[in-house]
Amino acid sequence: MTIWIVYKKQFVKAWTLKHPHFGNKSPSRAEGAHAYVKKFLQVSTGALLLVFNKLNTALDHQIKAEVSQRSMEKMHHLVKIPEIFASVSGKISLFALRKCLVQHGKLKQELHPCTGIFTLEMGIPCTYKLAAIIRNRGTLTAYNFHPQWQLKWNSTNGEKKDFGGQWELIRSRIEMLPATKQ
Repeated sequence: MTIWIVYKKQFVKAWTLKHPHFGNKSPSRAEGAHAYVKKFLQVSTGALLLVFNKLNTALDHQIKAEVSQRSMEKMHHLVKIPEIFASVSGKISLFALRKCLVQHGKLKQELHPCTGIFTLEMGIPCTYKLAAIIRNRGTLTAYNFHPQWQLKWNSTNGEKKDFGGQWELIRSRIEMLPATKQ
């Protein structure tokens, strides 16, 4: 078993290089989500209706926090940035803009052939894409970035979803159960 441990990074790369993961290669996201839910539930046992209500509160809290964070980032603009970034400041997350600025800084270095991995993994324009935009006298747009980084965000991804009705249906079914089974 220990013979494979030295190759674990290559196994991870074989899968993560093919899909956008935005720099997150750890399974701890699931652990973090589990801890977040546990924080809202507060106890390991409870009535099913109570659990549904607390999960609903947790989801509402997450959505409101995300909307608030994106609203704050829309108001904060980076200063003294290259002209190519002017049209995306306030439209793209600060994290993504800073990552892209690092790529822009590499324009002065001698570059190896483009593999496309950075853009695929992160959803952020790489040094080569930036060089092409500059060569064509263009500027970055929000479409150069994966929707993950765009601050214009809708929690329903453009679809109308009515979870309130579904929650009410679940709640009514639970309330119809005998008290011992709730």
